[in-house]
Amino acid sequence: MDFDIARTRLLKQLDAEIQDKRVLAAMSRVPRECFVPEQESHLAYENIALPIGLNQTISQPYIVALMTERLQITPEKKVLEIGTGSGYQTAILAELSGHVVTTERLPELLQKAQIILNQLGYTNIETHLAGETLGWKEGAPYDAIITTAGAPQIPESLINQLAVEGRLVIPIGSRHNQELLLVIRHEHGNEITKLCDCRFVSLIGNDAWDDENKPNSPNISTGPLDLFKTRRSIRKYKGTQVYDGLLLQVLEAGRWAPSWKNSQCWRFIIVKDTGQKAQLAETLSPHNQGRNAIISAPVLIIACAELKKSGFTDGEPRTIRGDWGMFDTGLALENMALMANILGLGTLHIGLFDHKRVETLLGVPEGFCVVEMMPLGYPDGEVIAPPRKALAEIVYKEKFGGS
Repeated sequence: MDFDIARTRLLKQLDAEIQDKRVLAAMSRVPRECFVPEQESHLAYENIALPIGLNQTISQPYIVALMTERLQITPEKKVLEIGTGSGYQTAILAELSGHVVTTERLPELLQKAQIILNQLGYTNIETHLAGETLGWKEGAPYDAIITTAGAPQIPESLINQLAVEGRLVIPIGSRHNQELLLVIRHEHGNEITKLCDCRFVSLIGNDAWDDENKPNSPNISTGPLDLFKTRRSIRKYKGTQVYDGLLLQVLEAGRWAPSWKNSQCWRFIIVKDTGQKAQLAETLSPHNQGRNAIISAPVLIIACAELKKSGFTDGEPRTIRGDWGMFDTGLALENMALMANILGLGTLHIGLFDHKRVETLLGVPEGFCVVEMMPLGYPDGEVIAPPRKALAEIVYKEKFGGS
């Protein structure tokens, strides 16, 4: 199929409806066929919404163009997108704005979109896994906010993240049918304009709908424990790069780990250079599988700890265990490993290597030590979880060995 011809035909149809030709020019530069499932690629430039899996859709091109046009985006404006989805709308926004922040609640979709956007060369997109609170407060205020899912009412949390005279485009209505609204935040109130009738998937979160996809069967485990059960030690990684927005979330998870009297003794070194990784891999024994993990992973995180910081007061240890730096750094690393798992990434804890040589290679100063090296990337293949001991073997009552 000739996608160029199909794209030209679609843009000609949209030209009669869309006044801002910059939007159409942006759409001409974004290959929609990259964002739809392969089996639907022949429909990529039909003016229709298409399924992308997980009960989600890629919006109709006309709706994408209309919503983008009404945001009135210019290069200096910062844009927030609620619902990354396939990443297609994200790419259109990135063609027009200098900085796009996008959030997605489904890790699998976020991972796929990140890969595609990275392959297409976008460097002005910041991605985040969405929480219960809508938006991304850390980046507020935004000049424009676009919501690619329908809410029952205009979320106050999004208005609060909008700059004065900023624009919000959002579908409002029931779970099945909505009105597409343009909301302009003025200093003393909001101006609301209806754009058209529409139909979007439901927006999930505070100020919106409850999660409609929670399974009812008690046989399906969906609790927080799955976060721990599905984590694996990954020794082989794909060549796909890890977008900086995802890496930042992993590091943030480590930053919020607990530590002795909040000493936060850890420091992290990020290595991406292939030559540097190769030298660090050589500090492991030849038969250590961690060597391949270090080389194949796109990112290597080296965790260091400040000595005589955790577990010390006035330079003296507070317990017979001495320096708690390794313990605290381990907590931070496990936070990072679990966040990586949430984002669809894999990690490996590597502690057996020539620590002194690594410290020399990385210029680690006196007063700090290297604790661990942790590769980070997309797993290449499935890893079967090793067996775990039963609770009865490791949990005692009242005293050691008590049953």
